[in-house]
Amino acid sequence: MTATNNPVESHEPVRTVDPDADGRPRVLCVDHDPIVLEGFRRNDSKKFRVQTAGGPGEALDLLRSKGPFAVVLTDYQMPFMDGVRFLSKARTTSPDTVRILLTGQADVAMAMAAVNQGNIFRFLLKPCAPMVLEKVLLAGIDHHRRALADRELLNEALLGCVQVLVELLSTVQPEAFSRAARLRRYVKQIVLKAGLAVRGRGNALPCRMGDSAAGPTGKGGVGIVHGTGAAAFRGERVNGGADAGADPPAGFGSADD
Repeated sequence: MTATNNPVESHEPVRTVDPDADGRPRVLCVDHDPIVLEGFRRNDSKKFRVQTAGGPGEALDLLRSKGPFAVVLTDYQMPFMDGVRFLSKARTTSPDTVRILLTGQADVAMAMAAVNQGNIFRFLLKPCAPMVLEKVLLAGIDHHRRALADRELLNEALLGCVQVLVELLSTVQPEAFSRAARLRRYVKQIVLKAGLAVRGRGNALPCRMGDSAAGPTGKGGVGIVHGTGAAAFRGERVNGGADAGADPPAGFGSADD
């Protein structure tokens, strides 16, 4: 049933998915029928924890406030918002959560909409045997786990490549690299003084990746002093200017830090 009015407003995406406190991934099951929800709860197992929602609005609230969830399973026919539209909103709210649609009246148009709008992982038909449902949920959890692992591996590979480029720059242009390193320290001090939020892993500042990426791309501090450094290496006279002194802002240390 297509929604005629929608009480649910869009919100910012939530963080990526982690296991529940007891180590089990969490699955969010959505249906407006209390009997179906009770059946979902009985599927709670040692391998995953089931949480239920009585409609799309409640489910979106749970994704925002009680997330993260590894998988969301929803019925298609619900009041105010059908399952395809809900999964489309769930994709925006929690993009890492794997999406599964359960319906009793499938047709080609609905299947196409589910794939194109909700980007679903599986499409199940009612009635669905408990063993089949559990198998599909476990497959969704495994898909989610592998997707996060692949993304983490890619991030580590990119950071490693950037670090190699930065080390290469420090060898080819040590003077420019030294000046850029000082400028980065000044920027970090400014960020701390301004009380900006700290993000990333550990105590990394918001500009963590920018620090490394700025070097090889020449879009950060290195690009500012590159011409001065190259002239110095050629033995040419370096005139005073904006780059020559590279004095730190008042109250943020000295150029010899």
